[in-house]
Amino acid sequence: MLTIRQAAPEDAPAVAALLNELAATTGQMVIVPIDPSRLGAVAENLRRLASGGQHFLLLASLDDTAAGFLMTSGESHPDRRGVIEIDLGILEPHRGRGIGRRLLREAETLALARGVHRMQLRVLTGNVRAIGLYLKEGYRVEGLMEQVLRRGDALESQYMMAKIIRPS
Repeated sequence: MLTIRQAAPEDAPAVAALLNELAATTGQMVIVPIDPSRLGAVAENLRRLASGGQHFLLLASLDDTAAGFLMTSGESHPDRRGVIEIDLGILEPHRGRGIGRRLLREAETLALARGVHRMQLRVLTGNVRAIGLYLKEGYRVEGLMEQVLRRGDALESQYMMAKIIRPS
């Protein structure tokens, strides 16, 4: 059974393990592994995110096992109020089951309730599956950031995608 909920400080070990597994297994995301000795910092960050501000981390679990996440971030400047950047990751064995779609929709509902009007993201140009999901969910490609990442000797590009959200 799929559950999606806002992560709490006690989820720090599961969130760190999820991010570390994604960092080790996917070439489609930019994730820095979390040192296990930093779980206290992860818990503190989750506590801050759960405090009800504009930013949050949603955790998707299948039968009580972390399968994916959606985290928001953004600038704190008052002129950027209402704009969030999202990062979405689903573990490979759980892709194609609608988890990403559910996370995006839950995030949109939560974001609207918190005064957000624009959700934006960056996605590698070669991540065709994710781009398809974002397009189906109403995101538009707003630009190309050429050679923005260096992976070994390869330079990779990303699309900037965004969606303006409104109450239905």
